[in-house]
Amino acid sequence: DEAMKAYRQCLRINRRVYGDEHLDTAGALCNLAQCLRDQGQYDHAMDKAEEAYKTFVLLFGEKHPKCAMALDAMSAIRKSQGKQDEAADLAQRALDINMSNVSLGVVAPDSEEAASTLLDEADALTGQSRPEEALAKLEQGLDIIKRLHPATKTKK
Repeated sequence: DEAMKAYRQCLRINRRVYGDEHLDTAGALCNLAQCLRDQGQYDHAMDKAEEAYKTFVLLFGEKHPKCAMALDAMSAIRKSQGKQDEAADLAQRALDINMSNVSLGVVAPDSEEAASTLLDEADALTGQSRPEEALAKLEQGLDIIKRLHPATKTKK
């Protein structure tokens, strides 16, 4: 597949140019993980997402928004595998990071990162048959999206 080849080549180049412990290398790992997940290669995708997460933690510490992004990717992989409980736990960890960064002013409360994390958590909660909690997270995420994107605003 052409996309897979491109993501693998990007990762190889980043490793060669920047080394393993670099932001761009970790980003390339996340992209490759998503492509692998899309192709049903869940175990390999999880390996890459976990490697990206560990690199982000090494570079920035556990509470950085990039760590939340990697946890969201890991949550999506686990959800694709039907591992709803683990997916929800990972999504909650990502949400906790994003919300703590909101309180610190690092991530805006009305940011796409916060909305994305809330929607991922809602999805995971739905898979756990927890519809009331899922609906609350979904509504929070959608409220953020409505505030961010003018096209979603209704005219009076």
